[in-house]
Amino acid sequence: MVNAIFRGNTKYFVTLPKEELLLARTLGALGTTYLLLLTTVKADITVIHCTMRNDSIIGSLNVLVPLAMTVLLAHKLSLPGMKSQLSQFLFMAGLSFTRFPNVVHAFNELNIMTSDLGQLAVSCSMVSEKIVWLLLFLGAYLIEPRYLFYCVISTRAFLLLTFGIIRLVIMLIIQKLPERKPVSEFYISSILVVALVMASLTDMIGSINLGVMMFGLVIPNGLLLGVTLSEKIELITMEILMLMFYVVARFNADIRLVDLKVSGEILLIILMTTLLKIVGALVAALCCKLRLQHSILLGLMLNIKGPYDVYLLNRWLVQDIDRKAYTMTVLSQVAIAAVVTPLIDLFYNPHKRLSGSTRKLRRSMQTHPSNVELRIICCIHNEDNVLGIISLLEASNPTVASPICAYAVHLNELAGHATPFILPYNKQMRRTKSKRSYHIIRAFENYSTNSNHLVKVKPYMGIALYKTMHEYICRLAQEEGGPLIVLPFRGSPETSNVLKGGVIFIGGTDDREALALAICMVGRPNVSATVVRIIFQDVGKDIDEITEMKLNGGLIELFRAKVGATYHEVVVEDSEQAVSEIQGLKNKFDLVMVGQKRRAGSVFLEETMLNWSENPELGVIDDLVASSDFRGETTSALVMHH
Repeated sequence: MVNAIFRGNTKYFVTLPKEELLLARTLGALGTTYLLLLTTVKADITVIHCTMRNDSIIGSLNVLVPLAMTVLLAHKLSLPGMKSQLSQFLFMAGLSFTRFPNVVHAFNELNIMTSDLGQLAVSCSMVSEKIVWLLLFLGAYLIEPRYLFYCVISTRAFLLLTFGIIRLVIMLIIQKLPERKPVSEFYISSILVVALVMASLTDMIGSINLGVMMFGLVIPNGLLLGVTLSEKIELITMEILMLMFYVVARFNADIRLVDLKVSGEILLIILMTTLLKIVGALVAALCCKLRLQHSILLGLMLNIKGPYDVYLLNRWLVQDIDRKAYTMTVLSQVAIAAVVTPLIDLFYNPHKRLSGSTRKLRRSMQTHPSNVELRIICCIHNEDNVLGIISLLEASNPTVASPICAYAVHLNELAGHATPFILPYNKQMRRTKSKRSYHIIRAFENYSTNSNHLVKVKPYMGIALYKTMHEYICRLAQEEGGPLIVLPFRGSPETSNVLKGGVIFIGGTDDREALALAICMVGRPNVSATVVRIIFQDVGKDIDEITEMKLNGGLIELFRAKVGATYHEVVVEDSEQAVSEIQGLKNKFDLVMVGQKRRAGSVFLEETMLNWSENPELGVIDDLVASSDFRGETTSALVMHH
């Protein structure tokens, strides 16, 4: 598009028949409509609303600061290319807004939609959209007071139709869809037709984008219907329909008409509005105690331009602005997008926390107080994991003084091009209902009731790619202060009941984590905990080794002081003898706990022994006790240092 604009209109476009141009315009409008539908289907507003608190302040200042300057200058300036004073005001005011579709579309491309700053920026763009509608209502009232009544009634009727009837129909369709089977083409075609009908209805009100946006937001993201819809229409929308949209934009723009002496004021207004938007967002973000770097990046994010801005300019062309103003504005927006987007991609790390006062705390089972609620992040892939995790929670000895709060997270693999998310299950149920998630969460809630509420359950639902799923889990653990994450290993058998727990202790941070969990279990009626400590003979002791021995000894003494704790020591000469002793523990425990790794350079030669391990990611000992030859009816719990 940029190349074509700078080359100017070619002979083909000068002689383009009106019928073909009309077809291109129609296909382009269809492309922007379906692009808006895809964008809002991928945007899960429940994720945004459950995490953002400062969006109203930042979003309002980001819009109102440049808008106030626009109001002051609108009556004093006479911009070239504007057909009327009202057109000039609307043009200048439009530059002050951050459009929700542009932000979501850009963030999906940058893969920062679910980051903290990304969610805040999207939420601020929603505030901007609300301000747009308030100004539309105000404009209707100033033109004719009775127009305001018609606008409010028509808008409320449309929202009632969308969220009261259409949303109910969508949910009924989802409930009838068979799991793991393709969605009927009839449903997909019907949704595409309804999207056009909704756009037509709101175009009568005065905003074609509202109908498609609201319709897209009631279609659940991440599940079968939303994923199938994205897969069916994304390719044709992006590669064919949007191509026609850019052809029309290229036909409308002609760089030969640009004269900086005449159109320089438009360029200055665009640059001034961009800077004021950054300043407004920066000041508001700093007042909300965000980091300086994140505040600047947020200001850049709220200046993102996209196809929706060009679409509005296409509609304003001829009636409100001429081709000179149109070309200058399009070139400016392309330049802004070309600068802002790479800067965000280069300098923003989505894994950093927003608040400058947030410190990274290292939580572990060893440092967790015994008289404080124990928060455990329980990851569930399917129904087979439920019984084992509940048995582990039961064995962890919840008491009145030290109850357990279990964050039951049902994890689903992300399919298609949907947006990943993790959020409380009750809020997610507002937009989607998953039968598998319902059964899993229901089992945990029943267990919480039967435990006399000594175990409190907070259900979550997560959809993400397997390669990035750990990022969302670790973020949840960091936010909630959970020292323990339980993640079922592939192919692990169910644990029906834990009566005998055993710890294989050699030494190191991870083994101490396993021992700390065993200390929690001691005192549970009908549950016994045994520590088998493996000691190597003739070990040279350096400073690090002496420190490790002190830490190990202190935790061992704490365990032995517990009533009902059983402790054994086994002296071995080398790694082979240690493995032989571990194999002798076969079928003696219901649950075997052991750390993943030992300290580098220890006498237990893990680096060498990993070469013949079936699952080296578990560690040598864990791979041994998780094997079918060892475990029998027991399972292995992998405990890593948090």
